[in-house]
Amino acid sequence: MNIAKYITLIILLKFIILLTFMFIVRKYIKKKTLKTVLTIVICLLTIWTIMFTVDINRTNSLKNPIFARENGYMGSMTRYDGLGYKIGLEKNANTDQVSYGQMTILGRLVAGGVQDFINEFTIIDETEVCDQALEEIYRDDEYIYYLPCIKSSTIFLKYNNGEKTNIKKALDGEKVTIDKLIKEGLNVYKEPIQN
Repeated sequence: MNIAKYITLIILLKFIILLTFMFIVRKYIKKKTLKTVLTIVICLLTIWTIMFTVDINRTNSLKNPIFARENGYMGSMTRYDGLGYKIGLEKNANTDQVSYGQMTILGRLVAGGVQDFINEFTIIDETEVCDQALEEIYRDDEYIYYLPCIKSSTIFLKYNNGEKTNIKKALDGEKVTIDKLIKEGLNVYKEPIQN
């Protein structure tokens, strides 16, 4: 079981325990003031648990948090402050896509740092016959990227989590960047766009 699922399971268990305490307080505590105070405390803890769970799952999914507020930068990371926790997200300056995320409580890492595992992949080239012509695979503001022959339908990315996707679909869906593919050994030709 990976760390994100383990933490989510613990948080879900805490949520169930809080609801159980809420039921016990409402049913068995007789003093009205004590009952009100305990009910408020349990409600606040339940709300915090929900907020924390949402933000920890978004951090592990490399998405911006919902309940934490942006609060400047920590080195190259955008810093977000939540109630009792901090999130740091490293984003691509051009696309605003999150490439790394981490969540800390009292200075201890509780989520994130898993980007390398989630996005780690192997390029699988199943091409047997390749028509000799350049095939455009990607284009940005400065360059057009070409494969050396017509083979985008037979090149796949196999991620560590078992997912397998076509390279063109991964690029179009922003699951991977062209720079990462080139770094991992994809053979492409790069041509500057003429203005």
